[in-house]
Amino acid sequence: MDETIQPPSHSVSPTPSTSSVEFVLSKFSLHDLAPASPSQPISLTSPSSDTAPMTYEQIWGIGRSPRAIRRYHRLRLRMEARFGPAEMALRDQRKIKRKQMKNLEAAHLKEACMKRELKRAKKTKVSPSSFQTIDIHERVIMEQDSEFDTKHNAFVGQIQIQDRLSAMTQALSEHARDGTRRKEPGRHSSHVDASVSREYSMTGIAVVHKSHRQDWASSWTAKGYRIHEALDQEDAEEWAIWQALQLILEKVSTDRVHAKPHDPCSVAVVYSDSKPALDRIAKATSHDDVAPVVTRKIVGQSRELYRLGVEVQLHWVPGHRKIPGNELADLVSKMARKPVK
Repeated sequence: MDETIQPPSHSVSPTPSTSSVEFVLSKFSLHDLAPASPSQPISLTSPSSDTAPMTYEQIWGIGRSPRAIRRYHRLRLRMEARFGPAEMALRDQRKIKRKQMKNLEAAHLKEACMKRELKRAKKTKVSPSSFQTIDIHERVIMEQDSEFDTKHNAFVGQIQIQDRLSAMTQALSEHARDGTRRKEPGRHSSHVDASVSREYSMTGIAVVHKSHRQDWASSWTAKGYRIHEALDQEDAEEWAIWQALQLILEKVSTDRVHAKPHDPCSVAVVYSDSKPALDRIAKATSHDDVAPVVTRKIVGQSRELYRLGVEVQLHWVPGHRKIPGNELADLVSKMARKPVK
Protein backbone atom coordinates (compact mmCIF):
# COMPACT_ATOMS: atom_id res chain seq x y z
CA MET A 1 0.00 0.00 0.00
CA ASP A 2 2.73 2.45 0.99
CA GLU A 3 4.90 1.66 -2.00
CA THR A 4 2.59 3.64 -4.31
CA ILE A 5 2.50 6.80 -2.23
CA GLN A 6 4.07 9.81 -3.89
CA PRO A 7 5.39 12.01 -1.08
CA PRO A 8 5.03 15.72 -1.68
CA SER A 9 8.26 17.65 -1.63
CA HIS A 10 9.09 19.16 1.71
CA SER A 11 10.56 22.62 1.82
CA VAL A 12 13.39 23.65 4.09
CA SER A 13 13.85 27.29 3.28
CA PRO A 14 17.15 28.85 4.31
CA THR A 15 17.08 31.59 6.87
CA PRO A 16 17.09 34.89 5.01
CA SER A 17 18.55 38.07 6.33
CA THR A 18 16.46 39.42 9.17
CA SER A 19 16.88 43.01 8.10
CA SER A 20 17.66 44.87 4.92
CA VAL A 21 18.38 48.17 6.68
CA GLU A 22 21.83 49.61 6.16
CA PHE A 23 23.39 51.34 9.12
CA VAL A 24 25.86 54.20 8.85
CA LEU A 25 28.40 54.45 11.66
CA SER A 26 29.92 57.82 12.41
CA LYS A 27 32.79 58.92 14.66
CA PHE A 28 32.04 58.74 18.36
CA SER A 29 31.49 62.08 20.03
CA LEU A 30 30.56 62.90 23.62
CA HIS A 31 28.54 65.85 22.38
CA ASP A 32 26.27 63.47 20.49
CA LEU A 33 25.51 61.57 23.67
CA ALA A 34 23.66 64.16 25.67
CA PRO A 35 21.64 62.34 28.32
CA ALA A 36 17.92 62.10 27.68
CA SER A 37 15.03 61.54 30.03
CA PRO A 38 14.62 57.95 31.26
CA SER A 39 11.13 57.79 29.76
CA GLN A 40 12.39 58.58 26.28
CA PRO A 41 12.02 55.47 24.06
CA ILE A 42 15.05 54.02 22.36
CA SER A 43 15.03 54.55 18.61
CA LEU A 44 17.31 53.01 16.03
CA THR A 45 17.11 56.06 13.77
CA SER A 46 17.76 59.67 14.48
CA PRO A 47 14.71 61.90 15.13
CA SER A 48 15.33 63.96 12.01
CA SER A 49 14.97 62.24 8.67
CA ASP A 50 17.63 64.57 7.21
CA THR A 51 20.43 63.12 9.36
CA ALA A 52 22.15 59.74 9.25
CA PRO A 53 20.90 56.83 11.38
CA MET A 54 22.04 56.83 14.98
CA THR A 55 25.20 54.97 15.90
CA TYR A 56 25.25 52.31 18.57
CA GLU A 57 27.07 54.71 20.93
CA GLN A 58 24.29 57.25 20.56
CA ILE A 59 21.62 54.60 21.18
CA TRP A 60 23.49 53.31 24.23
CA GLY A 61 23.82 56.81 25.67
CA ILE A 62 20.09 57.59 25.64
CA GLY A 63 18.85 58.00 29.20
CA ARG A 64 22.26 57.40 30.81
CA SER A 65 24.25 59.70 33.04
CA PRO A 66 27.29 61.65 31.76
CA ARG A 67 29.50 59.60 34.09
CA ALA A 68 28.31 56.34 32.55
CA ILE A 69 28.83 57.76 29.07
CA ARG A 70 32.43 58.77 29.88
CA ARG A 71 33.12 55.31 31.31
CA TYR A 72 31.75 53.67 28.18
CA HIS A 73 33.82 56.01 26.01
CA ARG A 74 37.04 54.97 27.78
CA LEU A 75 36.10 51.30 27.42
CA ARG A 76 35.37 51.77 23.74
CA LEU A 77 38.73 53.41 23.10
CA ARG A 78 40.48 50.41 24.67
CA MET A 79 38.42 47.99 22.59
CA GLU A 80 39.15 49.92 19.38
CA ALA A 81 42.87 49.79 20.18
CA ARG A 82 42.61 46.02 20.65
CA PHE A 83 40.27 44.96 17.83
CA GLY A 84 40.51 47.87 15.40
CA PRO A 85 37.83 50.31 14.15
CA ALA A 86 36.61 48.00 11.37
CA GLU A 87 35.85 45.12 13.76
CA MET A 88 34.12 47.49 16.18
CA ALA A 89 31.98 48.83 13.34
CA LEU A 90 30.87 45.27 12.48
CA ARG A 91 30.06 44.61 16.14
CA ASP A 92 28.00 47.78 16.29
CA GLN A 93 26.00 46.72 13.24
CA ARG A 94 25.23 43.35 14.80
CA LYS A 95 24.16 44.98 18.07
CA ILE A 96 21.87 47.42 16.28
CA LYS A 97 20.28 44.62 14.25
CA ARG A 98 19.73 42.56 17.41
CA LYS A 99 18.08 45.55 19.05
CA GLN A 100 15.88 46.12 16.03
CA MET A 101 14.93 42.42 15.94
CA LYS A 102 14.01 42.53 19.63
CA ASN A 103 11.75 45.52 19.04
CA LEU A 104 10.06 43.79 16.09
CA GLU A 105 9.47 40.63 18.13
CA ALA A 106 7.94 42.68 20.94
CA ALA A 107 5.64 44.35 18.41
CA HIS A 108 4.57 40.95 17.06
CA LEU A 109 3.74 39.69 20.54
CA LYS A 110 1.75 42.80 21.34
CA GLU A 111 -0.16 42.68 18.05
CA ALA A 112 -1.14 39.05 18.64
CA CYS A 113 -2.29 39.82 22.22
CA MET A 114 0.06 37.14 23.56
CA LYS A 115 0.68 38.70 26.98
CA ARG A 116 -2.53 37.27 28.42
CA GLU A 117 -2.05 33.98 26.57
CA LEU A 118 1.46 33.64 28.00
CA LYS A 119 0.13 34.12 31.53
CA ARG A 120 -2.57 31.54 30.86
CA ALA A 121 0.03 29.04 29.65
CA LYS A 122 2.28 29.54 32.67
CA LYS A 123 -0.67 28.95 35.00
CA THR A 124 -1.22 25.47 33.57
CA LYS A 125 -1.33 22.92 36.37
CA VAL A 126 1.35 20.29 35.83
CA SER A 127 1.86 17.31 38.14
CA PRO A 128 5.27 15.63 37.73
CA SER A 129 3.89 12.47 39.33
CA SER A 130 1.55 12.04 36.35
CA PHE A 131 4.36 12.00 33.79
CA GLN A 132 4.65 8.78 31.85
CA THR A 133 7.86 6.82 31.26
CA ILE A 134 8.90 5.90 27.73
CA ASP A 135 11.12 2.88 27.16
CA ILE A 136 12.61 3.76 23.79
CA HIS A 137 14.37 0.41 23.41
CA GLU A 138 11.12 -1.46 23.92
CA ARG A 139 9.42 0.82 21.40
CA VAL A 140 12.10 0.04 18.84
CA ILE A 141 11.67 -3.73 19.26
CA MET A 142 7.86 -3.58 19.12
CA GLU A 143 7.62 -1.34 16.07
CA GLN A 144 10.51 -2.46 13.89
CA ASP A 145 8.19 -4.46 11.65
CA SER A 146 5.16 -2.16 11.78
CA GLU A 147 3.16 -1.90 8.58
CA PHE A 148 3.78 1.81 8.10
CA ASP A 149 7.57 1.69 8.48
CA THR A 150 8.10 1.10 4.77
CA LYS A 151 11.28 1.08 2.75
CA HIS A 152 12.61 3.43 0.09
CA ASN A 153 10.34 6.27 1.14
CA ALA A 154 10.94 9.72 2.59
CA PHE A 155 8.97 11.92 4.95
CA VAL A 156 5.46 12.70 3.70
CA GLY A 157 4.34 16.18 4.62
CA GLN A 158 5.75 19.66 5.05
CA ILE A 159 8.83 20.72 6.98
CA GLN A 160 9.27 24.48 7.16
CA ILE A 161 12.26 26.32 8.61
CA GLN A 162 11.63 30.02 8.06
CA ASP A 163 13.41 33.13 9.23
CA ARG A 164 12.83 34.03 12.86
CA LEU A 165 10.14 36.68 12.42
CA SER A 166 8.17 34.63 9.88
CA ALA A 167 8.36 31.53 12.10
CA MET A 168 7.27 33.57 15.09
CA THR A 169 4.31 35.00 13.17
CA GLN A 170 3.31 31.50 12.04
CA ALA A 171 3.33 30.14 15.59
CA LEU A 172 1.48 33.11 17.08
CA SER A 173 -1.23 32.90 14.43
CA GLU A 174 -2.25 29.47 15.78
CA HIS A 175 -3.69 30.97 18.98
CA ALA A 176 -4.05 34.68 18.28
CA ARG A 177 -7.30 36.24 19.43
CA ASP A 178 -8.23 37.33 15.93
CA GLY A 179 -6.37 34.48 14.22
CA THR A 180 -8.03 32.24 11.69
CA ARG A 181 -5.79 29.17 11.97
CA ARG A 182 -7.29 28.00 15.26
CA LYS A 183 -10.75 28.03 13.65
CA GLU A 184 -9.74 25.93 10.66
CA PRO A 185 -11.66 22.64 10.73
CA GLY A 186 -9.51 19.62 11.47
CA ARG A 187 -6.36 21.58 12.30
CA HIS A 188 -4.62 20.33 15.46
CA SER A 189 -1.40 22.04 16.54
CA SER A 190 0.97 21.27 19.39
CA HIS A 191 4.33 22.45 20.71
CA VAL A 192 7.06 20.04 21.71
CA ASP A 193 10.36 20.39 23.52
CA ALA A 194 13.01 18.20 25.12
CA SER A 195 15.52 18.65 27.90
CA VAL A 196 18.43 16.41 28.86
CA SER A 197 19.90 16.08 32.36
CA ARG A 198 23.39 14.58 32.56
CA GLU A 199 23.23 14.81 36.35
CA TYR A 200 20.23 12.48 36.66
CA SER A 201 20.86 10.58 33.39
CA MET A 202 17.33 11.36 32.27
CA THR A 203 15.60 13.00 29.34
CA GLY A 204 12.34 14.89 29.62
CA ILE A 205 10.04 15.59 26.69
CA ALA A 206 6.81 17.58 26.58
CA VAL A 207 3.82 17.88 24.27
CA VAL A 208 1.46 20.80 24.92
CA HIS A 209 -1.65 22.05 23.15
CA LYS A 210 -4.80 24.04 23.77
CA SER A 211 -7.53 22.11 25.57
CA HIS A 212 -10.17 23.56 23.23
CA ARG A 213 -8.32 24.81 20.20
CA GLN A 214 -11.13 26.96 18.78
CA ASP A 215 -11.69 28.80 22.06
CA TRP A 216 -9.19 31.62 22.47
CA ALA A 217 -9.68 31.75 26.25
CA SER A 218 -9.21 28.00 26.62
CA SER A 219 -6.60 26.62 29.00
CA TRP A 220 -3.57 24.58 27.97
CA THR A 221 -2.99 20.85 28.30
CA ALA A 222 0.56 19.71 29.03
CA LYS A 223 1.84 16.14 28.91
CA GLY A 224 5.29 15.18 30.16
CA TYR A 225 7.27 12.02 29.47
CA ARG A 226 10.44 10.63 31.00
CA ILE A 227 13.19 8.64 29.31
CA HIS A 228 15.61 7.05 31.78
CA GLU A 229 18.62 7.80 29.65
CA ALA A 230 20.59 10.95 28.84
CA LEU A 231 20.07 11.14 25.08
CA ASP A 232 21.71 13.38 22.57
CA GLN A 233 19.80 16.67 22.36
CA GLU A 234 18.81 16.18 18.72
CA ASP A 235 17.58 12.65 19.43
CA ALA A 236 15.59 13.93 22.40
CA GLU A 237 13.96 16.63 20.26
CA GLU A 238 13.00 14.01 17.68
CA TRP A 239 11.49 11.75 20.34
CA ALA A 240 9.33 14.71 21.38
CA ILE A 241 8.13 15.08 17.77
CA TRP A 242 7.55 11.33 17.60
CA GLN A 243 5.41 11.45 20.75
CA ALA A 244 3.28 14.30 19.36
CA LEU A 245 2.64 12.36 16.15
CA GLN A 246 1.93 9.22 18.17
CA LEU A 247 -0.81 11.07 20.05
CA ILE A 248 -2.31 12.15 16.73
CA LEU A 249 -2.19 8.57 15.46
CA GLU A 250 -4.01 7.36 18.57
CA LYS A 251 -6.66 10.06 18.16
CA VAL A 252 -7.22 9.24 14.49
CA SER A 253 -7.48 5.53 15.27
CA THR A 254 -10.03 6.28 18.00
CA ASP A 255 -12.02 8.58 15.73
CA ARG A 256 -12.30 5.90 13.07
CA VAL A 257 -14.19 3.70 15.55
CA HIS A 258 -16.91 6.31 16.12
CA ALA A 259 -19.44 7.17 13.45
CA LYS A 260 -19.41 10.88 14.39
CA PRO A 261 -16.03 11.67 15.99
CA HIS A 262 -15.58 14.89 17.93
CA ASP A 263 -13.30 17.37 16.16
CA PRO A 264 -11.63 14.93 13.73
CA CYS A 265 -8.05 15.66 12.72
CA SER A 266 -7.09 16.33 9.10
CA VAL A 267 -3.98 18.49 9.62
CA ALA A 268 -1.40 17.70 12.33
CA VAL A 269 0.93 20.65 13.04
CA VAL A 270 3.93 20.24 15.35
CA TYR A 271 6.14 23.16 16.42
CA SER A 272 9.71 22.44 17.50
CA ASP A 273 12.56 24.81 18.32
CA SER A 274 15.24 22.40 17.04
CA LYS A 275 16.44 23.16 13.53
CA PRO A 276 18.93 20.25 13.42
CA ALA A 277 16.20 17.74 14.29
CA LEU A 278 13.86 19.03 11.57
CA ASP A 279 16.67 19.13 9.04
CA ARG A 280 17.60 15.54 9.84
CA ILE A 281 14.01 14.39 9.39
CA ALA A 282 13.78 16.20 6.05
CA LYS A 283 16.84 14.43 4.69
CA ALA A 284 16.12 10.93 6.01
CA THR A 285 14.22 8.01 4.53
CA SER A 286 12.67 5.07 6.30
CA HIS A 287 15.30 2.69 4.91
CA ASP A 288 18.31 4.90 5.73
CA ASP A 289 20.55 2.80 7.97
CA VAL A 290 22.66 5.83 8.85
CA ALA A 291 19.74 7.84 10.24
CA PRO A 292 18.78 7.26 13.88
CA VAL A 293 15.92 4.89 14.65
CA VAL A 294 13.67 7.70 15.88
CA THR A 295 14.13 9.58 12.59
CA ARG A 296 13.04 6.57 10.56
CA LYS A 297 10.08 6.06 12.89
CA ILE A 298 8.91 9.66 12.34
CA VAL A 299 9.11 9.07 8.58
CA GLY A 300 6.96 5.97 9.06
CA GLN A 301 4.44 7.90 11.16
CA SER A 302 4.11 10.56 8.48
CA ARG A 303 3.36 7.91 5.88
CA GLU A 304 0.78 6.20 8.07
CA LEU A 305 -0.97 9.51 8.80
CA TYR A 306 -0.93 10.30 5.09
CA ARG A 307 -2.61 6.96 4.43
CA LEU A 308 -5.26 7.85 7.03
CA GLY A 309 -5.91 11.20 5.36
CA VAL A 310 -3.96 13.43 7.77
CA GLU A 311 -1.45 15.99 6.52
CA VAL A 312 1.64 16.38 8.73
CA GLN A 313 3.36 19.75 9.10
CA LEU A 314 6.54 20.28 11.09
CA HIS A 315 7.48 23.91 11.76
CA TRP A 316 10.49 25.45 13.38
CA VAL A 317 9.72 28.06 16.05
CA PRO A 318 12.30 30.28 17.79
CA GLY A 319 12.85 29.18 21.36
CA HIS A 320 12.70 31.40 24.45
CA ARG A 321 10.88 34.21 22.63
CA LYS A 322 7.79 34.32 24.89
CA ILE A 323 5.71 32.17 22.56
CA PRO A 324 3.16 30.59 24.95
CA GLY A 325 3.26 27.02 23.64
CA ASN A 326 7.05 26.91 23.43
CA GLU A 327 7.50 28.44 26.89
CA LEU A 328 5.14 25.89 28.45
CA ALA A 329 6.77 22.97 26.63
CA ASP A 330 10.19 24.12 27.81
CA LEU A 331 8.95 24.32 31.41
CA VAL A 332 7.34 20.88 31.36
CA SER A 333 10.32 19.18 29.69
CA LYS A 334 12.65 20.54 32.37
CA MET A 335 10.31 19.20 35.04
CA ALA A 336 10.20 15.79 33.36
CA ARG A 337 13.98 15.37 33.28
CA LYS A 338 14.13 15.21 37.06
CA PRO A 339 13.31 12.07 39.09
CA VAL A 340 10.09 11.94 41.08
CA LYS A 341 10.62 12.89 44.71
